[in-house]
Amino acid sequence: MTWSTFWSMGGFALYVWPAFGFGFLVMVGNLVAAVRLEKRARREVREARETHDLES
Repeated sequence: MTWSTFWSMGGFALYVWPAFGFGFLVMVGNLVAAVRLEKRARREVREARETHDLES
């Protein structure tokens, strides 16, 4: 097998490579969303604890 054969994916490269790219973007988007959600959740917990400490 040659590199050109690999990159052409048996004539399906126009379908395969964009699918890989889209899949990669989805995974990166999920990672970014998870990190942002965790930061927001931690901030909300911290604020709730501070509010609770002020009320006590």
